[in-house]
Amino acid sequence: MVDKRRATLLVTGLAFFMVLLDTTIVTVALPSVQRDVGAGLGPLGWVVTGYTLPFAAMLLPAGVLGDRYGRRRAFLGGLTVFTLGSAVCALADGLPQLVAGRALQGVGGAALGPASLALVATAYPDERQRVRALGVWSALTGAALPAGPVIGGLLLTATSNWRVIFAVNVPVGVITLIVGARVARHVPARTAARLDVTGLLLSVGGLTPLVFALSEAGGRGWTDIRVLGCLTAGAVLLPAFLIRQARARYPLLPLRMFRDRLFDTATAAAFTVGFVLTSHTFFLAQFFQDVQGLDPLASGIRTLPTTLAMAVTAPFAGHLAARFGYRTPVALGCALGGAALLMLLRLQPDTAYSALWWDLGLLGVGFGLTLSPLIGAVLAAAPPELSGVASAVNNVARQLGGTIGIAALTTVVTVRTAAELRATLTPALAGRLAHAGAVAARTGGPQGIAVGQAFTTAIHATFVVNAVLLLLTAAASAGLLARRPAPVPEVSPAHATA
Repeated sequence: MVDKRRATLLVTGLAFFMVLLDTTIVTVALPSVQRDVGAGLGPLGWVVTGYTLPFAAMLLPAGVLGDRYGRRRAFLGGLTVFTLGSAVCALADGLPQLVAGRALQGVGGAALGPASLALVATAYPDERQRVRALGVWSALTGAALPAGPVIGGLLLTATSNWRVIFAVNVPVGVITLIVGARVARHVPARTAARLDVTGLLLSVGGLTPLVFALSEAGGRGWTDIRVLGCLTAGAVLLPAFLIRQARARYPLLPLRMFRDRLFDTATAAAFTVGFVLTSHTFFLAQFFQDVQGLDPLASGIRTLPTTLAMAVTAPFAGHLAARFGYRTPVALGCALGGAALLMLLRLQPDTAYSALWWDLGLLGVGFGLTLSPLIGAVLAAAPPELSGVASAVNNVARQLGGTIGIAALTTVVTVRTAAELRATLTPALAGRLAHAGAVAARTGGPQGIAVGQAFTTAIHATFVVNAVLLLLTAAASAGLLARRPAPVPEVSPAHATA
């Protein structure tokens, strides 16, 4: 007989693995897409932004809709839309169709993500069992982002066709949909509250321009009129959304959840982990490809110690949290991650990989220890009927953390690279090469060597910033994530009958 709880855990984990994988797997295919559809670098960026923008903007509304109208329905509906979007991408004969398919993927992924966590919470009502199950879920999903370039590189190497990275989602999505429909438990909505349409519009209207601005700031610059306009729109609409939630009779985001110290601390820590994990992966990929001259597949393979360590450690973190509480694995993981980043300060353009892989593995251990306990803490702090909203808040925090991390640290790296180059090159040439980023290192010759060294020195600043953030989070977690998971109390037969 099939254990429906474990089947639900595996199905939801696999589905969200696909969603997160498609955030990074497409990066290795962009040159092939550009040659095939003839798009410029600017429009080509929408192959990435067209996915991440609706995904981030729709996470919170999707979590609320799942709580209101059924998590199983939201999960299966999101998986259907994501699979359909993947088929549209695989069949696209031009950039507009490809971007439209990516947008469908993003909307489907946003609906699927919070619902998958809520279904796991429903399948494991006992808090200690739930945090162990979340360890397995985190092992499946946490490795998706760094695994994207590796899997994408293998598929492209085997087929020489960028469409296969989308087409492979279709049979996997259909099978997961069929199995999910059989094993996912249906839980009726616990509230008859009306949907806060005004809050929904303010949420999407505020998050969309904010995420767009943060995504584009690194390339366009913070003074670009579109970036400034979108930042202004987000700065106006998001406070208006919070004011609306404080006054609404049926709020989209019940602000009472933020009165719980456990919920606040876990959400803030999730933001920090997203900031560090995403920005670190971004700059390390640039270093391997543009400074050391590796192809995307070889670069992705070099991230495997982090990926494998996360996958191995995440289930152990769930058991650790169930026994000792949330703060032990989170504080330990953040401390180990901060130490690993500080050890990476010895990185140089000619540093051998044999001197790096164990640092990357230690960093993966640190991330793996934090993922499932933070999710478990958020779900434990929220009322059961709001588990979809709680998981959406956790996902939004990590997504915004990653987006802000790349945008902010790209500015830091550009400024530091220019400062390093001014010592050896003319000011005009230094500014131009620094703005080009690590890609300028591919030119070779004295200029390319100078840019590679300057970029490497500049990303040392990102290691320091990220290490400090993780160490501060470790200290805060040790003091604020004090609650331990509690088992569901036993119910006597007499009480059960009553």
